[in-house]
Amino acid sequence: MAPGSVTPLGEIEQGPSKLDSFLENNWKVLLLASLLVVFGAAGWVIVNGLRNAKETSAGEALVRAKDMGDFRDVIEGFTGTPSAGTAQLLLSK
Repeated sequence: MAPGSVTPLGEIEQGPSKLDSFLENNWKVLLLASLLVVFGAAGWVIVNGLRNAKETSAGEALVRAKDMGDFRDVIEGFTGTPSAGTAQLLLSK
């Protein structure tokens, strides 16, 4: 050996980290779970938007209602909305 040269005490193996191994072994499951979350959130946004649009239309129809027939139309056309319940109360008076 040449003077001043350093000899290693032992080899340290630098393999993939635990995170790298986990991602390599489970990337398909993680991708599928991510896609399910994205599509689930998109579906919720769409359904919520449609529900809000229906409730807005029902409110507009209730405001336009002038007689008993109009209230019946609101009740039949927008079942399950707060405006349909209000129309039922107004019709019962």
